[in-house]
Amino acid sequence: MLNRNELTTAGAGELPGKNPLMALTALFDGHFSIDWIVELTNLKISQVISILEEAVQQKKIVKLGAGQYFLQNQAEGHGLLRSFDTSKKKDYHNRIASLLLRDLPDNEDKALLLSHHLLQTSNDLDRCRYLVEAGDSNLKCFKTQKAFECHAKVLDDISDLSGKEADQLFTETAIKYSKISIGRNDTSKVLGILKEALFRAIRLKDKSRQALLEMHIAKNEWIMGKYTSAMSHFNKGWNLAAKLDDPNLSRSAITFNSFFLSALTILSELVLCAGMGKV
Repeated sequence: MLNRNELTTAGAGELPGKNPLMALTALFDGHFSIDWIVELTNLKISQVISILEEAVQQKKIVKLGAGQYFLQNQAEGHGLLRSFDTSKKKDYHNRIASLLLRDLPDNEDKALLLSHHLLQTSNDLDRCRYLVEAGDSNLKCFKTQKAFECHAKVLDDISDLSGKEADQLFTETAIKYSKISIGRNDTSKVLGILKEALFRAIRLKDKSRQALLEMHIAKNEWIMGKYTSAMSHFNKGWNLAAKLDDPNLSRSAITFNSFFLSALTILSELVLCAGMGKV
């Protein structure tokens, strides 16, 4: 195993801990390529092979095939990650994301593999699109928390960006975020995001998204007990949707209508019971 002085001489001395190269492998979500390690460390490939093969013998990593490895001990990996300071870890995640964007085939797994790193660094619009895709894939697999994290990160990363593409991505993601945020986040924060999305949808002159966002705002305001404002937003969304020839929007509007019919019935019964002294 190379010592700290040898790693520094090779250009990899910025890596932390007593076992710097293994600390780097822990940043990957399990699987990694020897080519990526060489590029990230500037070590000679023979040096990297020597270190990795020793780790294989020690059963710390598993060799999957030619130049492909997998970190075996996830618990040890988490320990190695603690040796990174925040800024250095963010920098390496950013560099790894760039390698994966370049080298991974464009298939359905790419976004999921990228998301592990994109969640740890700042992203532009193109990278955020991969995070949205990863969020959608996680949701299909019922990994709701992972989907929530991906969508929340996108909204955070593009909150200061403007322009048509940024507005389109923000409004699209805000709707997805709202759908899975009930009971997971501060409702007032969700409302803030939805109102920002509505502003962007108006700027885009996207009537369908305006209608849908009005109804999402309505539902969240109802949850917060803002019943009058909620019904006002719902009616705006419902009336706008009725004017548009958008089957998907119509189905969503019917779902929201069912929610509010049920909610109004329950509220009326509670008011009645309160008036009769039963509550």
